[in-house]
Amino acid sequence: MRKVLGIVCRQETYTERLSEELCRELFREWQPAVFPSLSEFMHWEGSAEVPLLLLEESFREEWKRLSESTELPFCVWLSEEEPVEHVPGIFMYQSSEQIGRQLLEIYHNQMRGRLPSESMRIVENTSGLQHERASPENVGGQAQQPATDRLSVIGVFSPCGGVGVTSFAYACGKELSRKGKVLFLSLDPYPGLPEVAAESQAVSELLYLLREYGADWTEKKETCIRRQGALDVLVGMADASDLWELGEAEWGCFLKGLRESGEFSFLVIDLGAGCAAREAVLRECRQLFLLGEAASSKVALWKRQFQRLEQNVKVFPIWEAGGSERLERERIVGFLRSAELWEEGA
Repeated sequence: MRKVLGIVCRQETYTERLSEELCRELFREWQPAVFPSLSEFMHWEGSAEVPLLLLEESFREEWKRLSESTELPFCVWLSEEEPVEHVPGIFMYQSSEQIGRQLLEIYHNQMRGRLPSESMRIVENTSGLQHERASPENVGGQAQQPATDRLSVIGVFSPCGGVGVTSFAYACGKELSRKGKVLFLSLDPYPGLPEVAAESQAVSELLYLLREYGADWTEKKETCIRRQGALDVLVGMADASDLWELGEAEWGCFLKGLRESGEFSFLVIDLGAGCAAREAVLRECRQLFLLGEAASSKVALWKRQFQRLEQNVKVFPIWEAGGSERLERERIVGFLRSAELWEEGA
């Protein structure tokens, strides 16, 4: 039986388009149920079977009153402003792909009882929500390994769809391979790299190894890591839901195995849709590349969020491949040099 995604929003055209896009891609295994008001949803005979409700923030007071006497589905707010305070929320004026990815992340974290994330605690003040890093001993009961080894972790992300995140990350990996051995990891369920076989399920295979062998997964790495030119790549998955199976425990084993192997100098991550362990991944990044127009409010918001994690963040314009191979290489090297990841003659 298909799960039902409830969407309650006064903007009828917006809601219909959003539900169609969500359930065609990331929520394709769900059945949408759309309503112009909260009262209509409550009177719908199937309302009790809805595990997830996306609700326009203007219904907040009505929702509060109803929740005092009625058991309501898990609710995520659609807000016209960023960020949303006090409850899980999503900025409504962004691409349906971005809304879907954030919605899936919130939902799967809630299903695991990890909202907010175990690795962060939420501190509420008059200016909204701030994230504070938990001390290392409070994350999984173990201290985090200090990043003093030779592995440099580099993340590439954008809050905007179709700006070239995967191709930019891949190009960075290819150039860095001139300085040391690189592993390229894509957390995008649909990376669309022509160089990599479309049927690849490497990330799903990695997840299996992490669960079976823990940090010793590298002993079987040939079953998931593919060689692509000068790069080793981990790209593709059996199902997008595998992203939400890659939690902090699996990420910790993955990184520990890489570091103990001493094989790689760089780990370049296309953050794509993220994963259940996204905050843990971000904390390990020596450098974060944020793609998009610097004047964009969404880009500015994510930059502030990343900086709260005390990471180095570089904002670059949309990446569009073009021109000769030499010119493209020069552009990428320029980006890497500005982020202090490229030393001449090293």
